Amino acid sequence: MPCRPLIYLLFFISGLSALIYQVLWVRSFSLIFGGSHMAVTTVLSVFMGGLALGGVLGRYSDRHPRPLKLYALLEIGIGSAALLLLGLLEIYPSGYVAFAHLVDNNPTALTLGRVFFAVVALLIPTTLMGLTLPALAGFAARREGSLSNQLSLLYGINTFGAVIGALSAGFFLLRFFTMNLTYGLAITLSLLVGIISLMLDRNDGSAAPLAPQISSNQGVTDPLPAEITAPETNNLILLGIALSGFCALGYEILWTRMLSIVVGTTVYGYTLMLVAFLIGIAGGGASYRLLPRRLIDGPGKGRTIIAFGLTQVLIGTTALLVSYALNDLPNQAFAVEEMMKRFVTSDNGVRQTTNFILGLLYMLVPAFFMGLAFPLAADIVATGRKAGKAVGATLTWNTVGAILGAAISGFLLIHLFGIERSLHYLALINLTTGFSIWASRARLRPIRALPLTAAIAIMLVLAMAPGSFRFWNMKYFAVFNHNARKALASEEKINDLMKSSEVLYYAEGVTSTISVIAIKGGSQSVQVNGRTVASSSRKDQQCQYTLGHLPMLLHKNPRKVWVLGMGTGMTAGATAIHPEVESVVIAELEQHVVPAARTFAAWNHDLLDNPKVSVVFNDGRNFLLTTEERYDVITADPIHPWSQGAAYLYTDEYYRLAAERLREGGIMCQWLPIYELSPRDLQSVTKTFANNFRYTYIWLTDYDAELVGSNTPIELDVATIDRRLAASPAVQADLEKIQMGSGADFLSYCIMGPEGSRAYGASAPLNTDNNLYLEFSAPDSKGLWQLVPANIASLSSYREDITPYLSGTSLAEAFAVTPVQLSQAMQAYDQAHRLHYLGKDHETNYATLMAKLSGSYPWFAPGEFLQQEYRRFQTQIPQLENELILSLTANGIPTRLVLSAVSIRIAPERAKLLIVDNQAKEIYGSIYLDAPEREMEQQLDRHSKQLLETIENSVNKNATSLEAIQGSIKSVIDTFSATEI
Repeated sequence: MPCRPLIYLLFFISGLSALIYQVLWVRSFSLIFGGSHMAVTTVLSVFMGGLALGGVLGRYSDRHPRPLKLYALLEIGIGSAALLLLGLLEIYPSGYVAFAHLVDNNPTALTLGRVFFAVVALLIPTTLMGLTLPALAGFAARREGSLSNQLSLLYGINTFGAVIGALSAGFFLLRFFTMNLTYGLAITLSLLVGIISLMLDRNDGSAAPLAPQISSNQGVTDPLPAEITAPETNNLILLGIALSGFCALGYEILWTRMLSIVVGTTVYGYTLMLVAFLIGIAGGGASYRLLPRRLIDGPGKGRTIIAFGLTQVLIGTTALLVSYALNDLPNQAFAVEEMMKRFVTSDNGVRQTTNFILGLLYMLVPAFFMGLAFPLAADIVATGRKAGKAVGATLTWNTVGAILGAAISGFLLIHLFGIERSLHYLALINLTTGFSIWASRARLRPIRALPLTAAIAIMLVLAMAPGSFRFWNMKYFAVFNHNARKALASEEKINDLMKSSEVLYYAEGVTSTISVIAIKGGSQSVQVNGRTVASSSRKDQQCQYTLGHLPMLLHKNPRKVWVLGMGTGMTAGATAIHPEVESVVIAELEQHVVPAARTFAAWNHDLLDNPKVSVVFNDGRNFLLTTEERYDVITADPIHPWSQGAAYLYTDEYYRLAAERLREGGIMCQWLPIYELSPRDLQSVTKTFANNFRYTYIWLTDYDAELVGSNTPIELDVATIDRRLAASPAVQADLEKIQMGSGADFLSYCIMGPEGSRAYGASAPLNTDNNLYLEFSAPDSKGLWQLVPANIASLSSYREDITPYLSGTSLAEAFAVTPVQLSQAMQAYDQAHRLHYLGKDHETNYATLMAKLSGSYPWFAPGEFLQQEYRRFQTQIPQLENELILSLTANGIPTRLVLSAVSIRIAPERAKLLIVDNQAKEIYGSIYLDAPEREMEQQLDRHSKQLLETIENSVNKNATSLEAIQGSIKSVIDTFSATEI
C-alpha cells in the first residue's frame, strides 16, 4: 500500500471531520426544528440513515478500477456537499416556518416536515460518508490481499478520529472559535483529504487489483465449505450485527441518561460520555487484528463465527454487570472525585476528569466488545465475496440496527419499562444473539431454537413480575442532587436525607428523569436529571413569583401570555391569576414535568386546572419561531444556561425572535441566575438582552436576578402598582409572602434602569448562535458557590437611582423617608446581602448590619426579606437544649458522664435531636421530631428532657460497666427513634 501511514492518517482525519460535521449539523438543525428530543433524534437518524445507504451502495465500489481515487472523490464530495449545506441552512428557517404555518403547527405534519428537510439536506453528504469505509477497505484488500486485518485497523483508526473530533468540537473548536469557522475547518479537512488521496492514487499508478480479494489471512484460495457460502449463515451474522448495533445505541442512550445524574447535563458532560463510548468502540475495532489467528482462522470460518457469538455474550454479560454497578453510582462518583482532587487542582478540572473516568469505568469494556464485533462480522460476511460488498452490507445492517436502537430505546423502552429494566432487555438481546449463533452450528433443530425459547421465557417472567431482579434504589436516585454533594458527603448524611425525604413523584421521561421530593416539615423541590431546578422554599418562591408577576404588573393590560417551561408551575401560575389575562400558553419539552407540577398546586394556584392555561409540548424557541401569535408578556421559568441546549435561550437571535413575537407595548422577562455564573457571564446575558430591548431593567432578588425589557417605555409608578394589587388579592397575597406586597416594596428591588443595564453589560461579549459564548463559559462556574457574593457585589456596584424612571411618587416619598435614608438603606442592604452569601452570618459586623436594617430601615423590603432568612439561619445553628450529668461507678471505677441534647433544624417543621458525649466526642444517636414551626422550640425542650430522663433511669439500672452504660444509652435512643415523634 503506497504510504500506508499516510493513508491511515487520512482516514483518521476523515473520522475526525465526520464527528465535527455531526455535532454542527445537530446544532444547526436544532435551531430550526427545535432542541426537542424528537428533532435531535430525527437529525441523527437521517445522518445514520445516510451512512446505511452508503453501506448499501458500497457493494458497487468493487467495480471501480481505482478504489483510492474513488475514496478521494468521495471525500471531495463530502466537503462540497457540506459547503452546499451551509447555503441550505440559510434558507431553511424561512421554508420551515412557511411549512409550519401551512400545516397549522400540526405535530405529526411538523415531524414529517422535519424528516423531509433533514433528508434533503443531509442525505448526500452522509451517504458519501457511508461509502468511504467500503471504498478504502476495497483498496486495502486489493493491495494487501487480507481484508480482515486492514478493515479492523481502518475501522479502529476512523473511530479514534471520531473520538478526537468529538473532543475537539466539544472542548476546543466551538468554545474558542465560531460555528462558521468550525464548519470551514471541517470542510477544509474533507477537501484536503480528498486532494491528497488523489495525489497518492496518481503516484501509485495502478488500477488493477494486486492481490486476491479474500478474507483469509493466509491467502488460501481453496474452495470454501458449503456452510459458509450458505445464505442463512450470512443472514444470521448480518442480523447479529444489526442487533449488536441496536443494543449499542440503546446502551449509550440509557447509560448516558443515568450518568447524567452525577455528571450533569452540560455540553462537556455529554461530550465526555460520547468520547468514553467511542474509545471503547475504537479500541475493540482496532484490536481485532491483534487476536491470535488460531482463535479466528480455520475451516469455514467456524472459529470466527464462534468468536462473533462470544462478543455478543460478553457484551450482554458486561452490560448486566454495568447495570448492577449503577446502583451505587453516586457513591462511586464521590470516591472518584475525592481521588481526582489529589491530582487536579482546579474545581472544573476535577469535575471533568471525574466525569470522564466515570464514563470509562462504565462504558469502556462493553463498548470494546461492541467495536470488536464489527470486523468479526465483516470478516465472516466477506468470505468469498468482494470487500466493498461485504463491508457495505455489514455497515448497513449495523447502522440500521443503531438507528432503531436509538429510537426504540429512547422513546419506547424507557416509557414502557424504565431505564433499569430496559438495560436488562438489551443485555438479554445480546446474550440471545450470541447463544443463537453458537446454537446455529448444532445439527439438531431443537438445540438451535433453545436460546430464543429461553429468552422469550425470561421476558415473560420479567413482564409478569415487574419488580423482580431490580437492584437500583430508586429513592436514592430520586433524592440525589449532584449540586449539593456536601449533603451526601457521609453515610450518616445520606441516611438523614433518606429519612427526611419523601418522594412525591418519580418518572423516567423521554428526555429527562423527573422527581419531586418533599423534605419532611420543609419545602418540596422538583429535580431534573439529578439537579434541583426549583422548589417551594422562600427564596425560590420569590424568584418564580417575580418572573411571573413582574412583567404582568409593568404591562398596562396583559391579556395574552407565553411562558417558557413548566417547572413547578409557579411562574406560569403567577401570570394566570391576573384578572386581565385571557390565555396563558406554556411551552414544555418533557411531558412528565406536568404531573410533577401538579404536586405544587398549593403554590401555583392550581395552574393545570385553570381553563385559561394550555400546554404545548415543544421546544420553546421553535414554538416562537413557527407561531403566528403575538403576546403581551413573554416570560420563562428558571432554566440555567449551562444545561445542554438551554444556552440557545440566552442568545441575541433568541431575544430578537422573542421581541418580534411581542405585541405593541409587550414586555419580556428573563431569569438571570446569580449562582454558577461568573460576573462576566451575567454581564454577557444583560448585554445580549439589552441589545434587543431598548428599555431594560434589572431586579435583584435574594438569590436571583430578573431582567425585564420592552421596546416601548415601561411605566414604573407606585400608585398604579398599588391599585393593581388592590384589585387582585391573589396577586397581592403572592407578593406579600416575598416582601413585595406594595408598589414601593415591589419597586425597591429594581437596581438598574436602561442606562445602568447598558453600562453593566458594555464590556462583555455578545452571546450569539454563532459564537456560543455562554454555553461553553457557564459550565466552568458549575459548583462555584463563591460566585454568588461576587455577582451581588458586581450588580450592586452598578446600582443606580431609579427616580428618573419613575412616574409620580418617588420611592423615598412612598416609604416616607428622605432620599439620603433610602440610599443608606440600600448601601447597608448591599453589604449585608453580600456578607450573607459569603457565609459571614455568624460574624459581629453582619449582626451589626442586621440590627441596622431592622432598627433604622425596617421599611426597606429587601432588607426585611434578608432579615427573615437570617432568622431562619440562626435556627439552623446547633443548639444545646438540655444536659445530663451522671456520676456512676463502672467496673469499680467512679465515672462522670456528661450528655448533651443538641438540636439541629433540618426544616422549619422538622428537627434532629442528637445525644452527644462532649468529653468523648461521641454521638450516641439521634431522633427526629416533627412539629409546627411555632411550637418547635417548646417541643424540642420537652422531648430532650424526656429523652435524657429515660436515659438516666436506664443507665442507673445498667451501670455495671462502661460498655453496658453505652449500650443502655443507645438502646434508649433506638427505642425513641423507632417511635414517630
